Amino acid sequence: MYARVKASLESIREELHVGGNGVWIRPEVTGNPTAFGTLDEVFGLSAEVEGVAPAIDFPHWYARTGTANSYPEFAAILQALANRLGRQALESMHIHVSGIERGPRGERRHLPLADSDFNYTDLLRALKDFGASGLVICESPIREHDALHLQQVYQAI
Repeated sequence: MYARVKASLESIREELHVGGNGVWIRPEVTGNPTAFGTLDEVFGLSAEVEGVAPAIDFPHWYARTGTANSYPEFAAILQALANRLGRQALESMHIHVSGIERGPRGERRHLPLADSDFNYTDLLRALKDFGASGLVICESPIREHDALHLQQVYQAI
C-alpha cells in the first residue's frame, strides 16, 4: 500500500510541478487502524517525496491508538517529527484538533472539545514548548467556539 500511495503522490507532484503549481500536499494521519495514515507512513512520505509534508491530526492518532493523549506522548510525536524531517517541519506544521469519540475501530466522530477526553491542553503545551508554528485547523462541530477556546488556552500557557 505504501508504495502505491507514494507513486501516486509522486505523480501528482509531477503534474503540479509541470503546471507551475507550488502547492504542498499534506497527507493526513487517520483515525482508523485499518486505513493508510500512520505517523510513520505520513512522516515517511514527507521525507521521501518533495513537496509533501504531514498533516498531523492528533485526535485521529489518539482514536486510532488509544494512546497519545498526554504531554509526554505529544512531545514524543513532535520529537519524532523533528528527528525525521528537521526543525523546519516543526516551524510549518499543519495540525487538526477537535474532540473525538473513540470506538473499538478507532475514530467514530469529531466532538466538541468539552465532550471529549482528548487532552488538548497538554497538546497545546507541547506545541508551545517545542516552538511549533504553522496552521491549526479546528475540526470540532462547533468550530468557532472551540477555535477561540483553543486560542485562549494556548495564550494562557
